[in-house]
Amino acid sequence: MLTLTQLQQTFYDSVIDKSNHDILKYMHTDHINAMTRLNIYRNTVTEKLRRALEITYPAIWDLLDVACANSVAYAFLQEEKNLPETACLDDWGDHFPEFLRTFQPLEKMVYLCDVAKIQWYMHLSYCGTGDEIFHHYCAYHLEAVFHLLENPQETAAIDIHQKSSYCIISRCGLEVRLTFC
Repeated sequence: MLTLTQLQQTFYDSVIDKSNHDILKYMHTDHINAMTRLNIYRNTVTEKLRRALEITYPAIWDLLDVACANSVAYAFLQEEKNLPETACLDDWGDHFPEFLRTFQPLEKMVYLCDVAKIQWYMHLSYCGTGDEIFHHYCAYHLEAVFHLLENPQETAAIDIHQKSSYCIISRCGLEVRLTFC
C-alpha cells in the first residue's frame, strides 16, 4: 500500500509523463475507463497552464495568432523544467521568454523574447505592491510593436530594426504603464 505522498507523486508523474501509466492501477473504473479518466486530468492540466500563459503573455497570442501561440505553449509545456513549482500560477511563466528565444520554428521572430520579457515585467508589476519599477533594454524598436498591438486597426509597416528600445514598466493604481526611451 502506498502512502499518500507516494500516491500523489505517482499521480503527478502519470499526469506529466504521457508514457507513464502507473496510476491506472489505483484508479476506480466504472462506465469510464481509467485511461480516459487519466487523459481528462492530463488535458485539464495542459489547458489550464496554456491559458495561464495566454493571460500573462497576450501580446504573444496577438503576434503569432491563437493556433500558432497555442502550439508554442504546448511545446513549452513538454519540458518538465517549464512546469510550475508552486500552486500559484502568478509565480509561473518566467521561463517562457527564453523558450521563445531558443524555439527553432520562431527563430526569425527575434523580437518575441523581448516582447515576452516586457509582458512578464508587466505581470510582475500588476501582481506586485505597486512600488516596483522594471526596465528592459533590447536591440529592437518595441515601442512600435506595442503601439501596433494597442491599435490593431493601423496598418502601417514598422521597422523593428529602426532603433533599439529601453522600456520602463511601472504601475499607477491598477494600470501598468510602459514608457519607451
